[in-house]
Amino acid sequence: MKKLIIALCFLIFITNSHLLVGCNNKDKDNNSQTNPPAPSHTCEANYNITYREANGILTIGYPCKTCNKIFDPQSEITADFVIKTTDYNINSILSAVKPGDVIVYKSGKHSSDLQVSLNEITIYGETGTILNGLKCGNLTNTKIENIEFESHTELKTDVNGLSFKNCKFSFGVLCESPIKNISFDRCEFIDITSSKETAIRLYNYDNLTVKNCVFENIAYNAMQVGKGKGNCQIYGNTFKDIKSRIIYLIEIDNLSSCVIENNIFYDHHQNYVPDESYDDMGCKKETGVYIYTKSSSGVINIGINTWENIPEYSIEFITPLAVYNYNEQIKLI
Repeated sequence: MKKLIIALCFLIFITNSHLLVGCNNKDKDNNSQTNPPAPSHTCEANYNITYREANGILTIGYPCKTCNKIFDPQSEITADFVIKTTDYNINSILSAVKPGDVIVYKSGKHSSDLQVSLNEITIYGETGTILNGLKCGNLTNTKIENIEFESHTELKTDVNGLSFKNCKFSFGVLCESPIKNISFDRCEFIDITSSKETAIRLYNYDNLTVKNCVFENIAYNAMQVGKGKGNCQIYGNTFKDIKSRIIYLIEIDNLSSCVIENNIFYDHHQNYVPDESYDDMGCKKETGVYIYTKSSSGVINIGINTWENIPEYSIEFITPLAVYNYNEQIKLI
């Protein structure tokens, strides 16, 4: 009898222990299911706008500093053609392009061989898109946005309506043929250091707009533009460390209007010399080191600009054909 009682007690103890352990595991499972997940971060916008393509949709907006997701899109654009860095037959791919189409280049380095005619086309680059320069013509009302050009950009014949926006240039933009309606908006021309290289050099133009751009460390002139027609507007730009003249408007006789205002000019007085000379630091001039034209007629309207060292109205710094009021200018602080 005593042994039977001991056996029953042991059985009861084992059963209760098993039930107790089973209960603890069940509680543990329940807790893992009912505990809420760790709270996600609150997205905070990066200051740099980003272009990103996925599934044929280009999203332009501000990415999160933490997760890099574009959570605040400014626009979403459907791409008709997406060009990858492995696409070496670009002209074949774009043979079917038609007015209104959108072309998107994926991030990375691309060939610059573009031979097709483009009419009413918009070309975007994902953030980080680099073209090995650009040599093309036959462009009508074409927009190019957010692309970095790491070699020369040479525009050929039959260009009427071409805009660059948010682009970067490490070599100059050159057009020796007549060009109409060309504009640069929020572009960067920085460290263009090849010998006597000018950032924007046009031989013959009809309507030119350069706005909100940065010109810095340029081997020769920031702008050297020839026979002008229509309107020439230069505003909202920053000019710093230009090795020769800043703005050289070669011929302005046939311009309807020419306005230079709201720009920032860093000190350029040291580029004036009594006798014109060229050295490793650039080509110093004896006339118009800030703004110059060789025309004998026409008017350049210099509005209110901001200067590190406000130039006197004298031939050494400003062309006599300019309308310029020294007392209206703003001192850069």
